[in-house]
Amino acid sequence: MGDKDGVMKLLTVVCGLLISSVVACGANVGIGVFPQVVTGNGWTTTFIFSNTSPSTSSVITMDFFDMAGHPMPVSFRDPLNSLPTLQQPQITIRVGAKQTYTFDTISYLAGIQQGYALVTTPTGPIVVNAKCVVAYRSGASISESVTSALPFTMNNYGIALNNTNGFSTGVAWVNFDTQKPLVMRIVARDEYGTLIVDEIVTLCEGCQVSFSTPTRFPQTAGKRGILECFLLTSLASSNSHAAVAFRFNPAGSFTTMDTFPVTE
Repeated sequence: MGDKDGVMKLLTVVCGLLISSVVACGANVGIGVFPQVVTGNGWTTTFIFSNTSPSTSSVITMDFFDMAGHPMPVSFRDPLNSLPTLQQPQITIRVGAKQTYTFDTISYLAGIQQGYALVTTPTGPIVVNAKCVVAYRSGASISESVTSALPFTMNNYGIALNNTNGFSTGVAWVNFDTQKPLVMRIVARDEYGTLIVDEIVTLCEGCQVSFSTPTRFPQTAGKRGILECFLLTSLASSNSHAAVAFRFNPAGSFTTMDTFPVTE
């Protein structure tokens, strides 16, 4: 866990959202995606749901998946009785009006679990604010990152790169379409605008991937600049995906970085 590549592979989480718009998602209404959940070997993920409605409860269901898109049993601690609930690939909670519900993942297997979660509700677009805190503990040292969710579908977006002087930029992608691969054009330019990367990348159906940019795209090592991601729209390509960026400092702690719209 000492190197940034290892941290990036285990962290890369988008776990916060403001529920204000919905999409169809099976029998329920789609609320959002948490592109990665991490637990084990010092890692925990804490979910916080706050219902801002003055009069209506909200029922929320979370379905957990591993990096290959298979159901991922997750253990968590029930805040109502402090007892662990083991190996559940799905959790349904009710958040009362003006109430907050918080729960933590806990380890039940040796090693690390990582994947993502889809969040739905059968009760429609009740306004709920949700966050998650991803924490890594090593002895007395604790690193935490609070992140906010991105839309179910992101089109063209950019990420500011800084892979100089011990800093490193990481990216996580999730394609939660289980029928179609995600196809994107990735372009990187250094701080002077010089083109250094221009590639087509594919992410398999239902899959998630996370990486350190200087490892995945060696041309960006030792450089500042911008990484641009362009969705290639076609009948054969997914448009159900989300992405997040992370900035790691030389000491190994981390924070999220917002993406921003770009044009080709």
